[in-house]
Amino acid sequence: MNAPPIQGPGAPVAGWARRNRWWLAGAVVMGVLAFVLPYRSAQHEWGRRGYSHPVEGRAQGWTNYQGSRWRLVEVLRDDAVGKVAGGYVHADASLLLLVYEVIPGKGVDAGTLDRCRGRLSDARGRVWGGPPWGVDVAFPSDGSIAWKTKSRVARALGLETGCGSRAGADVLPVKARPTRPFRFFHMFLVPRQLAAQGLYGEIVVDPYRTTPPGSYVRFKLGASRLLQQGATSRN
Repeated sequence: MNAPPIQGPGAPVAGWARRNRWWLAGAVVMGVLAFVLPYRSAQHEWGRRGYSHPVEGRAQGWTNYQGSRWRLVEVLRDDAVGKVAGGYVHADASLLLLVYEVIPGKGVDAGTLDRCRGRLSDARGRVWGGPPWGVDVAFPSDGSIAWKTKSRVARALGLETGCGSRAGADVLPVKARPTRPFRFFHMFLVPRQLAAQGLYGEIVVDPYRTTPPGSYVRFKLGASRLLQQGATSRN
């Protein structure tokens, strides 16, 4: 008569694992999802709230972003800003003015474009301007750029900071239209010794609805020229 096979100490465990292999596989999958899904949800939410997916702007010509075409027209500097209070006094500050144009795409209205936000950044990770969900287009809500300074520059350029509309001469709004470029500007208070060349001008349109979330267009800046007071560039 044959003796029963001798089972090693691991045999009961191996048998249990075989019998429950599908349950174990499901448990592994659920465990992975328990970590991955919250991470991806947090990543998605962060993307919606910040500048996370850059679209590199072309040095010449137009760049497609969020259904419209954008371009950087020129970079201006205003050293006549003087001492502007922004939590502290900027004794040696300048205004860096970025003039842009946008041609709305099909189905993109002025209201959508007016939800744009602007920012300035450098290669070191420093940024100027409010977050994309800030109160105004180019000004942080702490009032670091005086309203009268903004008004003076707007009069000199004949433009406003909204990406999709501005007040017309007859008080009626002038709105961006699909057939022609609409010009606007963003402005930032920077140290006077900071060169514009090598910085990035960035625009995000409605960060909660961009595709992918948090995508923005950025243009590498060239050299700036001084703002000529009284010279308008309205378009």
